[in-house]
Amino acid sequence: MAFHSFAEEQLTDRIRFENHWWSSGKVEEYYGSMTPRLYLDLFEPLVANVLVRRAVQGGLPSSCCSR
Repeated sequence: MAFHSFAEEQLTDRIRFENHWWSSGKVEEYYGSMTPRLYLDLFEPLVANVLVRRAVQGGLPSSCCSR
């Protein structure tokens, strides 16, 4: 398995491209009208816990998870 080195800027640009609400701060109406999954209240604190050392590190804009 080969290791590929990517610049942080490349990764951030790709994530922004695939998740354009990071730049706009708004979720498309189609997605915003969806009901959150039942397990969200259990899952969200686990993801938000920055003390856990994960294999992939990164951050989310503070506006991405507000309900």
